[in-house]
Amino acid sequence: MKAKPDDGTPVVFDANDIGSELLSLLSEGLYSNPLDALREYVQNAVDAKSKTVNIRFTGGSVSIHDMGEGMTLEKIHVARKFAVSTKQISANVGFRGIGIYSGFNLCKRMTILTKTKGDEIERELSFDFSSMRSIIVKERSLKSGVKTPLVKLLSNNVRLKEYKSRAALNDSFTQVQLQDISELHYGLISDSRSLRDYLVRNVPVDFEDDYPHRDLINGWLAYYSKPEPYNPVQINLYYDGKDTIAIRREMPAGIKPPVLTLVGDEKKPTAIIWSCLTEGKGHIIVGRTKVGGFVYRRKGFTIGTRDLLAKFFTTGSGTLFYWYVGEVHVLDDKVVPNAARNDFEQTDEFNVLKHKLTPAFKNLEKAGNDHRERLNFETALDRVIADIPRLTRVTATATDIAIRSEIESVIQELQSERASLPPVLRSTRSKEFQETIKALTNLDRLAEARLVPADTSSEAERESARAQATALAADLATDEGLDSEDDAEALSLAAVFEDIAARDGEHPRIFEMILDVLEDALADNPEVYDVVCLRLSAGLSKL
Repeated sequence: MKAKPDDGTPVVFDANDIGSELLSLLSEGLYSNPLDALREYVQNAVDAKSKTVNIRFTGGSVSIHDMGEGMTLEKIHVARKFAVSTKQISANVGFRGIGIYSGFNLCKRMTILTKTKGDEIERELSFDFSSMRSIIVKERSLKSGVKTPLVKLLSNNVRLKEYKSRAALNDSFTQVQLQDISELHYGLISDSRSLRDYLVRNVPVDFEDDYPHRDLINGWLAYYSKPEPYNPVQINLYYDGKDTIAIRREMPAGIKPPVLTLVGDEKKPTAIIWSCLTEGKGHIIVGRTKVGGFVYRRKGFTIGTRDLLAKFFTTGSGTLFYWYVGEVHVLDDKVVPNAARNDFEQTDEFNVLKHKLTPAFKNLEKAGNDHRERLNFETALDRVIADIPRLTRVTATATDIAIRSEIESVIQELQSERASLPPVLRSTRSKEFQETIKALTNLDRLAEARLVPADTSSEAERESARAQATALAADLATDEGLDSEDDAEALSLAAVFEDIAARDGEHPRIFEMILDVLEDALADNPEVYDVVCLRLSAGLSKL
């Protein structure tokens, strides 16, 4: 295309115009955390469709070995290019052509050994990073402005070898070796605990085999991430003289089964969310670490931190965000991570994604709030049920209005907790709720009956009021199983059967009554019903 006169004259650049300092600047800026370098090499393994990645530490060096497709000679020539990549963003995690140099500031030398299926030749690409860094540092102190061009620096310090492979013909692999890592960096990347935590947080580590919903979540991700399916990997760490450490993703205990949410068009969603809500209350924790919340993932790799998504939960202080564990897997190829992988590029497509995520997270927040309200109601109901024996004892001897105030307050609190439930949850433990309210109401009636009016003038009238209260207590005890004796001692099975033994001639009718009581009491608990029957049968056989 011919330039217009007012466009100016094109300025031509050649290889000498790009200095070697660029390599150092980019590697230091993008990979300030040495673990980020390992992530880049694991990322290449995922792009190569490897299912397993083995990381071995020995003598100040580390190797990352995968059993993926390997690299042909043509792909090796592409891989060694700087900031030039033929990878398609729709099919690969890495596409900027920088990741292969992520170990530049970590080690003295890096070698990449690779072989493809059906090829008898192995190829080794080596990088003398120590020599490159020495040249760059030396030239920083030179007064002359002449610096080694980047192209010359790479050409003089990158070598390629080919030789006959000892591996089986159908084997394929790539092994990256970072040799002579600095002592400081080696200590950071070789710590098994911090490395495990980092890898689980940032790369698509597969779930543990015994997680019951492993195949369900992986199936969702594989189905919606077509044409290149989601590829979770199993990572193994090897240390000299130590047992192999298998890194798998551990899911916290006490969470509900996963729920899938499609974001955008159901046939071609912009993103998918899988989420697991806690069965209890509060932050989800593994060990002593809080793991609740959501993160963005792109091709299985984490982008940024949970803070990017926490703002979508707005109820209260947003605490319900941490009652979930889950991920947002971005499927739109136009939503691109930035170079540092700590956020996405601020494009119109990313803004559209955030707009679509808002209603999805509102629904999840509502589900979390409904869960919290149900737990609050059930906690209040259980507390009141456990307190009824005490209220019964106090009511049996109460002579002032305080117990009535307490009972009425308990009734009001329990009714208020139930009223806060969404309509769809109003049936939660409805029978227990109704029975508890009835028991409390009867206790309130009993407390009211026991209170002798202050203006009662004669002892006979006071005695009559107490007799009416006693009679009411007896009626309530018959109706609700409440203890009507003033000392409010709990009945025992021994006392009941002592009473049965004393009732000569009534045993058939008594045992019919006992049968009815047991059938009714155990109707909702068939396991206990079976145990009772078996024990009675066994006991009778011994008589």
